[in-house]
Amino acid sequence: MAFKMSPVGKNKCSYSPMQKKGLINPSPVKVATSSTGSSSTSTVTKPAAGGVGIRTIVGANDPITQSNDFDRRTQDFNKTPEGKRLSDSVNAMSGAINSGDFKDGSNYFFKNSAGETTYFTEDDYKNASGAYVKAKNDSVGQKSLEERGASGGNKSSYMDSSVLRDVVSINKGGKNIEVANLKENKDFADYPKFGDDTYYQGIANEQASKKADEQVYVKKQTDAVKNMRSIGELQKQLRANPELSAQYKNVASMKSSEARKKQFTKLLDLQRQANKSQSTEVTNQSTSWKKHLKKLK
Repeated sequence: MAFKMSPVGKNKCSYSPMQKKGLINPSPVKVATSSTGSSSTSTVTKPAAGGVGIRTIVGANDPITQSNDFDRRTQDFNKTPEGKRLSDSVNAMSGAINSGDFKDGSNYFFKNSAGETTYFTEDDYKNASGAYVKAKNDSVGQKSLEERGASGGNKSSYMDSSVLRDVVSINKGGKNIEVANLKENKDFADYPKFGDDTYYQGIANEQASKKADEQVYVKKQTDAVKNMRSIGELQKQLRANPELSAQYKNVASMKSSEARKKQFTKLLDLQRQANKSQSTEVTNQSTSWKKHLKKLK
């Protein structure tokens, strides 16, 4: 017996409720495809349901999760020294071309890290974008694939999308324009740079110095906490020490002053010496006992 779909309202698609529930795919989906992770979008046809199966619904490695991975990896790459170098140049050219200050055919330029006027062409912009995409794939893209493989397929990778992996685009007039594809071309000519080696080495040195200062601060804080815990333990021992407890109570009752601080420091040193003497005594007793056992043998 043939099954006939009942129409839903006049002239309405009978499949729309199933589309809304995600049981069948709508036509295209929008995913971010900008080479450097801008917010522009490009239409990408979603794979057929038979090609992805139930994973399209649960989102293991479908276009949406691939796009999310693309955005995250782009941010990660831009934080690396290489990513910052490349993205600085791409963004400088993109900013100039989309500034509205230049007419088509005019000479584009941007101010480099030294404040110097740096001229470039649209081809330079294309080459910079291509070099950026290629370097990103070789860096965070490979890491994305490794993590996806280690997860047994539970994690998504933008490298599984030929659009997100291979398409090189530039942003012009608020639109992403495809200018190259890494499947066909992986060689890109040199282009004017935003900063030179000295500029980026200065940034690296500044970051290293900041990190070193942070490590020194953390060590000081850690040492201070350890010292406070040590003093707290010594105070407990002083209160329990029959020879020093009375002196400790007298010092503790004194008003805060340099004299009190000196007396308190002296008591702490006396307790440390007592602990050391006790430790030495235990060690000597242990050594004496071992010698005694040898004689018995």
